[in-house]
Amino acid sequence: MADEIYDALKGLAGLLDNISGIKAYEVVPDSLNQRQGVAAVLEYVPGEQLTLGDSSFMGRVEIRLIAMATLSNRSAQRALLQHMAPIGSKSIKAAMEKDTTWNNSVDDGRLDAEEPMGSIEPEDYPFHEAGPLRTVIINAKFLKTVA
Repeated sequence: MADEIYDALKGLAGLLDNISGIKAYEVVPDSLNQRQGVAAVLEYVPGEQLTLGDSSFMGRVEIRLIAMATLSNRSAQRALLQHMAPIGSKSIKAAMEKDTTWNNSVDDGRLDAEEPMGSIEPEDYPFHEAGPLRTVIINAKFLKTVA
């Protein structure tokens, strides 16, 4: 099942990479070197999968959007808002509704719930020393049939 989970993360990362301004990571990186735009860090949430029959399971992915600018930077907040919008060329929701297979990596993938914006302190991400970063967490669920 590990290969299927990684395929789902890789497929979702590819989908998000096609949105202007986002660089997606299918695994949590040791550090981020980008200095602008929005990083989308994907993390599979273990223990929340549900086995359906003998060959299908549901899983959950946490998408952490990190605006690569300080908290006081208004353009960082605008960038996140564009990606959180329900419609538009930079909308994550619109992209995921358009391709519910996450580049043919899952049978069905959808947004689950959105949490309000918060901030990440610099010690959580030591690559950025200028101050807190603006972030939002989006949850997605997927269904995958294992051959």
